[in-house]
Amino acid sequence: MAGKTPATPAGSNDDSEDTSSSSSESSSADDKITSGKEAIAAVEASYGNSDKNGKITWTVMQSGDNDLTTDENGDPAYWVRGQDQEYIDYQKSHPNSAGSYDGLDFYVYPDGTVDGPN
Repeated sequence: MAGKTPATPAGSNDDSEDTSSSSSESSSADDKITSGKEAIAAVEASYGNSDKNGKITWTVMQSGDNDLTTDENGDPAYWVRGQDQEYIDYQKSHPNSAGSYDGLDFYVYPDGTVDGPN
């Protein structure tokens, strides 16, 4: 499992480049994640929007009124899953297939930390 990586959500005004190799996971108040949409933006900023199989579609994996769920340790987090275009095309052409997914699963914590892919 990859280590947690602090991320700056897309749309922030932080243009500085962090060249330190500190393992600190603290974030400023500007890095707070308060919605699934912001969690997706943090993953996109950390991972990107495509891979060798094409464009990635990011989704928050939680239903109901709140996008916030818990990670395997019981800590509050947003669970964000990416599916590349190759997988999406396969599912469209095989609608009765349960399929399987070796996906891009990330946890994004309210402090802005991105953990994944898990």
